[in-house]
Amino acid sequence: MQNETVPADSHKTHLPQTQKFEIGKDYKYISNNPFFLFFSFLFKYLIIYPVFFTITKVVLGYKVVGRSNIKKLDGGTVTVSNHVHVLDAPMISFSLFPKQPRITSIKGNFQTPGVSFLVKVLGAVPIPETPNELKEFFDAMTKEVNRGGIVHFYPEAALWPGFTEIRPFKKGAFHLAASADVQVLPMLIKQREPKGVFRLYKKKPCITVIIGEPIKANKDLSSKQSVLDIRQRTHDAITKLLEV
Repeated sequence: MQNETVPADSHKTHLPQTQKFEIGKDYKYISNNPFFLFFSFLFKYLIIYPVFFTITKVVLGYKVVGRSNIKKLDGGTVTVSNHVHVLDAPMISFSLFPKQPRITSIKGNFQTPGVSFLVKVLGAVPIPETPNELKEFFDAMTKEVNRGGIVHFYPEAALWPGFTEIRPFKKGAFHLAASADVQVLPMLIKQREPKGVFRLYKKKPCITVIIGEPIKANKDLSSKQSVLDIRQRTHDAITKLLEV
């Protein structure tokens, strides 16, 4: 057991949050601006993805297991994973390619110089902090999955770099999946021992993203119990992926 002295939902990596960023009533969680979409597409596929894919492959030894489970998806999907690396967002995107998830992010990332530009261009979605804003957020994410899109959550709610166990899950991702009646795709970001060529220059573990089988909410349960049930089954599924 890894003994930790901070709450499970508190970040262990903190970046300077010096930029002003507010989520107002009319905030557009999913931008339809054609100029932004065109710029984002070019920047993402010509610069960001080639650079970060090279970094994750060469420096982190990134690989993905279980991509065949993506073919089992039927329409919109909520994907969830543990949150244990500062680059796990691009690795999640690479693992789901060519599907492109909307990755939910803490508001602080939109207040950090440099990081804010990247998360906006990559289509990240800020998680609001007030009840009224949360309603607008979930309405927007429901529309996204209903049109066949993917929304990714880190239900552990905080980044703990290098942590090798699965922490408790918040309910948000599972509330969205149950209310929108879409599948949950469990994913695990797992460390592995460097082998082969990686042993020549890597001392830290390599990273594997493991994709599990989709999970659907139980419609025979009440709304509240359905959320709790799919949350527990997803937590169990991701925990079991540790054995892969």
